[in-house]
Amino acid sequence: MKLNTDLKKKVLGQEYVGKWVALSEDQSSVIDSSEDLAVLSKRIGDNKNVIYTRVLDSNQVYAF
Repeated sequence: MKLNTDLKKKVLGQEYVGKWVALSEDQSSVIDSSEDLAVLSKRIGDNKNVIYTRVLDSNQVYAF
């Protein structure tokens, strides 16, 4: 699977920082977003071709 390394620049703007987003399978578009993953998942339903991720602030430093 090819990862979209420019995802944040192309798809995820500042309006999604701190939110959960549902991305299309090819990661080219945002289907929906929410502050709460459970709410987002419920709105999306049983679509198995969705990628869920939380958008982190690129201005912060994170250690995992």
